Amino acid sequence: MRTILQINWIVQSDRIFPLKLHSPKAEAARDAIAPFTELIKSPEYIHQTNLL
Repeated sequence: MRTILQINWIVQSDRIFPLKLHSPKAEAARDAIAPFTELIKSPEYIHQTNLL
């Protein structure tokens, strides 16, 4: 059985996805958006990815 990850996404007007790393679903969310985003910044607490 396949599990669907349910997350409320916030996409900024400049097509940036902010991803909080301390969230319990952060790893699964990062894996889910990896095919259609690229990492822009990766400070300690939040990653910023750009929508391709």
